[in-house]
Amino acid sequence: MERSTQVVRNGVVGSLRTIAVLLGVVCAALVAAHPATAGGACRPPLYTIDLRPLGASAAGSGTARLEPAATPFGMALTPDGHVIYAVQITLTGMPPASAMGGTQYVAWAVSPNLDRGDRLGTIAADGTAHGQISMNKFLIIVTAEPATVGPRWSNHVVLRGFSPSTFLQNFANEELFQGGMPPC
Repeated sequence: MERSTQVVRNGVVGSLRTIAVLLGVVCAALVAAHPATAGGACRPPLYTIDLRPLGASAAGSGTARLEPAATPFGMALTPDGHVIYAVQITLTGMPPASAMGGTQYVAWAVSPNLDRGDRLGTIAADGTAHGQISMNKFLIIVTAEPATVGPRWSNHVVLRGFSPSTFLQNFANEELFQGGMPPC
């Protein structure tokens, strides 16, 4: 009876090892085949935000790639517990900023209700900007700004993109969807 139990136990352990090896091979193949992993980057598409133009006449597009911010402590957090992301913005096909009413393009991280806007950076000549975001839900907007940029954007939005967590918002609790109007 002891011998048969040992054979079954070894058979189960061997099968589990085989399954684990096969899963590892399949996962490695999927990661290697995924376009977001080119160049050694291993971030799922969830961490890449598409920046799309507004309006039919708008041109250009871009992406914002989120990475965990560098820290010696494992995960960078604000004092109130929000994760800090390093963001790299890359724009392509943008017309000159003067065609959009400004002298330069500036990227911003904005809260969903637009009450907070953090400047991520000015878009460089190569179409890139780097910054940090410390909000759970946010939009990334790109505006064409004048030569001096204030603490808040002052021109119309040229490109916009939504953080993955923004799509998880429950609109059923919004007052307009409950038959009411917001208080004046």
